[in-house]
This record gives sequence, C-alpha cells and structure tokens, in this order.
Amino acid sequence: MNAFEQQRQQYIINLLSEILPENLKNETQLSQIGLHESGTYIVLQLTLTNGITRLIGGMPEHSLTAWKNTFHQHLLDAFTYMDIKPVCLLNLQPFNRTLILSISNTLPHQSIKQQLQTCFDELHKALTTTYGASIIGCFGSFVNNFFSIGSSYKKSRKLQEYTLIIGQGHCVFFDDFSIQEDYSLIEYSYIQNFETLLQHRDWLNIYKLIDTIKWSLISNATNNSKTIYLYKEIYALTIRHLFNQMLTYQEEIKQLNEGIIMFEHLFNDLHDVHAYYLEILQNISQVDMDTPYSLHIKKALHIIHLEYMQAISLNYIADSLNISTAYLSRLFKNEVGINFKAYLTNYRLSIAKQLLTATTHDLLTIGTNIGYPTATQFIRVFRSSEGMTPTEYRNYHPVIDRS
Repeated sequence: MNAFEQQRQQYIINLLSEILPENLKNETQLSQIGLHESGTYIVLQLTLTNGITRLIGGMPEHSLTAWKNTFHQHLLDAFTYMDIKPVCLLNLQPFNRTLILSISNTLPHQSIKQQLQTCFDELHKALTTTYGASIIGCFGSFVNNFFSIGSSYKKSRKLQEYTLIIGQGHCVFFDDFSIQEDYSLIEYSYIQNFETLLQHRDWLNIYKLIDTIKWSLISNATNNSKTIYLYKEIYALTIRHLFNQMLTYQEEIKQLNEGIIMFEHLFNDLHDVHAYYLEILQNISQVDMDTPYSLHIKKALHIIHLEYMQAISLNYIADSLNISTAYLSRLFKNEVGINFKAYLTNYRLSIAKQLLTATTHDLLTIGTNIGYPTATQFIRVFRSSEGMTPTEYRNYHPVIDRS
C-alpha cells in the first residue's frame, strides 16, 4: 500500500469515528488522495456468514493474504457500476468489511437504491457460486458531504445488530428498516406460553407458536441479542422437558445443546435457527406416544409447517414420504379429520391472521409469505374461508401497537 493510500485510509477511519483529522485538508489536498468534499456518499457494512468464515478460518497466513486480495477486489468490482464508485474498502474487523461508496448526484436516491440492490444481488450470486456461502449487507443513510460519512457508518453498524433477521444474501437500507427496541414483554409472554404447551405436549400448537415467534421477530426487526436469547431459551426449555426421558431423546438433547453452545457458528439467519428447531421438534413429536397421528401424517404435517409458504401439493408430500397420493389422502381424512388442501389452507390463514394483526404489511407481502403469489388469490381464499376480506379482518382486529 503506497503512502497516499495509507493516508487516505487513515483519513477515512477518522471520519467514520466522527473525529476530524488534526491536519484538516483543503479541497485540493483531498482531491490529491482521491477524495472530494462535496457529493453523495453511503456506507455499506458487509458481514461474512459462516460458510465464508469457516473457509478462511483454516487457511495459512500466505493463503489468507492471497484470498483477501482476491475477495476484496471482487467486492470493489461488484460496486463499480453506472453511477456508483467505491471510495475505500476497509477491513476493520475479522468478519466484516466496510465499503464507502460515492454516488452520482444526478439521480434520486430511490433509483440509486435500485442500482445498489442490483450490485448486491450480483455479488451474492457470484459468492454463492464460488464459495457456497454469501454475506449480509447493511447500508447506512445517504449523506451529502464527505465529512458526514460517520453518521452513515453508525447507522449501518446499527443494522448489523439485526443480521439474523436480515439473513444471508440480503441487504437492507437503514432508512427502510423499522427498528423496535422494546420487545421484552412479548418475549416473556411467548416463553410462558411455550412452556405451558410443552408441559401438555401440545405439539400442533407448539408448531403454530414457533411460527408466530418467527414472524413476530421479523415484523419487530428484533436485534440479534434478543433473537438469540429467545431461541436459546426455547432450546433450553425443551432440553429440560426431555431430560427425564434421556434414553429416548438422547440425540435430540444433544442437538439442542449443540444449538445453544454453537449458536453463532451454526446459524446464518433466523430461517436457519427456525428450521433447525423444527427438525428436532419433528423427531420429538414422532416418538411421543400421546400423539394420535401415524408416522406418515406426522411427517406430512412437519413438511406443511416447514414449507407452507411454498407451492406444495399432496403429490409433493406423498413423493417425499415414498407413499401413494391416494394412501396419503385417506390417512389425512381418517386421522386429521379434513383433507390435505383444507388443512394447508387453514394453517396458512392462521399465519395470515397473525400477520394481519401483528404487522402493517400490505396484502401482497402477507400473501407471498404464506404461499399465495398474488394479492388477488390471497384475498379470494381468505374471503372464501372467513367470510370477509383480509382488509375487513384487519379492521375488526387493529394492528397491535408495539411502540
């Protein structure tokens, strides 16, 4: 790194900390090290996810240096695009990168956001292809002066507290992200309800509650520490409940314990955390003699609870279980009391009702989240089942104020 580059990086690091350098440079001096006082800037925080950190964790020093050079050039190339130009890439923390971008003043911020999203999406595809893993991107706000980039940096760092919600392969802009700090009472309510259901071994309602918790965490944009606390508590309560049947549930207890100990290393995002627990919960409920369902129906219900937001069908589940569609259809009617389509619809709409009363999401977003690709289809199914539209239901059940 030449002297100019070292000087420029040190200058920028000071500005990120909102500390003006002792020798404040004039416009000509800034230009000499590739910086310009006027313009539009934004800071992007990139968090490396577990697949990449594991990859570089075992590298010898010389290999790691070569990998970093290639990786950093990849990041710079990805964000050199049309009206976007990288100013500086900083490696301030082991598993994060800070990228300062200069933006053209000629376009509105919304257009620039679309360009930045395109850059990130292409980078995600390239990283997934190359490494089988990706990153999480957290943008600050746009600032209109180079000496204000510290405020953009603080906002992007704030978003990093929510990376489990944002998830691998996604990027978020601070100004588009709703942050709710006070979530404690809701957490305790969920934990209390979960413990009660666990004592009664009410597996179906436990599945529903776990889904409710997931969507509530997402809707409230809950930070990592609160998400980790809530799921570790769920894992620990489940271990405690199973402990007096150690021989029966030895493997499940081991997996739950590993999930608690290795939480940050096992999971990239909330969907990973959720899926990991559901897999264990399925194994627990399968061997529960109090549950009236056969093994095939238990597995079918598990697939529905895990994949209800996808375009799943009776044929798809039957193929997954290696049984005939006709046989699975008979099992559903005999054991569950309703057919597959009715159960799937009821389950989807139970999630929809939670989202209608717990969030301000529009109908297209809610419909997509539960497996209906268009708002029209979601409204039609909801009206047919409930006798009213989703909007009418929301009006009767106003969104809960969690501020």
